[in-house]
Amino acid sequence: MVRAFGDVFERDWAAADTTAPAPAEAAPQRWPVAFQVDGENGQMWASASPQKMNPASVLWDHDVILERVNRAEKEIVAQVLSYGVGGHGKTDSTLHRALLAAGARGVKVKLIVSDWVVGGRGEADLRALAAQPNIEVRISQVADWSKGYIPFARVEHCKFMVTDGQWLWLGTSNWDPSYFYSSRNIAITMKHNLLAQRARRIFERSWTAKSAVALTAGQKLAPRTHSEKAPPGAVMYGE
Repeated sequence: MVRAFGDVFERDWAAADTTAPAPAEAAPQRWPVAFQVDGENGQMWASASPQKMNPASVLWDHDVILERVNRAEKEIVAQVLSYGVGGHGKTDSTLHRALLAAGARGVKVKLIVSDWVVGGRGEADLRALAAQPNIEVRISQVADWSKGYIPFARVEHCKFMVTDGQWLWLGTSNWDPSYFYSSRNIAITMKHNLLAQRARRIFERSWTAKSAVALTAGQKLAPRTHSEKAPPGAVMYGE
């Protein structure tokens, strides 16, 4: 695993210096690799994005996520900061359609997305998901700090997915195309019941929290400020 992510770093390090020669191509690596935690054996995969910048030793994160969604039989739970089929000049509805297909075949899909998405183009995509049978979407609205506004904060920043209670994807990508096509992100995918169940419990705490608001038809959510400047009427922390 360390070698695989080291290859990613070396690729980026060389790309940051246009006068340097390209690094030697890493050898393809066999996946999965075996590991053990608390006496339970598991399997692990390394993945990264964007595909065009990946060394041969790692998988494309987009395809890894898509495979787990397509192979889910009972349940998919996931939490990300943002979601959508487009953004930052990129459009790809593959993952969106895979989630819709999962719900259509009877898989229970639960998705938590931060309120960062409210008011943006991704909100319509989430509403399209929530309108389908077997798919539920909740928006995480973490209250502002009582002592002032904190720039780019008070938001759940998680990016993980658990499928069928035994598979865990844990990464840095939010679920809109730019994270898979335009920016560097990495992830680990594990088949390990114990670790997957731990992540599932973390998801459930956010799902049942008062800050998680169900996205339903006809319901309007007010956009919140997540930027450098405080919204009108708010006091910046420390001032």
